Amino acid sequence: MTFDRKEYWRNPDDSDLPEAVKRICRPSYFIDLDSVTELIVDKLTNYLDVKDSIMELGAGTGRNLAGLLNAGFVNVSGIEINQDAINLGKKVFSELTDVPIYCDAVEDAIYEMENYDCIYTQSILMHLSPEVDWIFKEISDRANKFIMTIENEKPDTSNGICWRRNYKDIFEGFGWHEVEGYAGTGCRAHAPFTTVRVFKK
Repeated sequence: MTFDRKEYWRNPDDSDLPEAVKRICRPSYFIDLDSVTELIVDKLTNYLDVKDSIMELGAGTGRNLAGLLNAGFVNVSGIEINQDAINLGKKVFSELTDVPIYCDAVEDAIYEMENYDCIYTQSILMHLSPEVDWIFKEISDRANKFIMTIENEKPDTSNGICWRRNYKDIFEGFGWHEVEGYAGTGCRAHAPFTTVRVFKK
C-alpha cells in the first residue's frame, strides 16, 4: 500500500509505522514543548511589530500561537491538517478561543490564503514531499515582510515522512535575503540539524 502522507498526519495512529515514530507525531506530544515556543516568540519579537499579521503553517495544537498572543501579538492565524490537534489546543490554551486555525493540508489551503506580514514554519516543511515543492513559491508570494523556517534540514529519510532541503537556497532563489541562520536550537524534540532561518523581503 502506498503511504498517504496527508492521512498519516490527520491520524498517525492509523498507520503501520513504528510506535516510536507515531508517538512523536501525536498532538499530545506537542502540548508542552515550551522551549520551541520561547524560541519562536524570541525570534519574531526581534523582527516584527505586535500588530503585524502572522501565519503559522502547521500550527499543531496552537501552542506557538498562544505564546505569541501572550507576548503581545494581536493578529495570529494558523493552518493545521489534524483536527484533533486543533481541538486539543483549544481545550488547553484558552487564548486560542478566537484565533482562526484552519483545518486543511497546507498545500490545499495555500491558494485561499491571504497575504501575511510574516509566515513561519516549525517542523512542517520537512514533511512535505518533493511533489509539492511548488508551495515554496506560494509561501514567498504570500509573505509581505518576513519568512521564518525552523526545520530539520538533514532528517532521517528512511521512514518516508521526511525530506531534506536547504531553505536558504530555496527562499533566496525567490529574492529573499537571509538575515539570520544557524543550526542547533537546543530545544527538546529538535534534532541537531534543526536550522533556524529568518528571511527578509
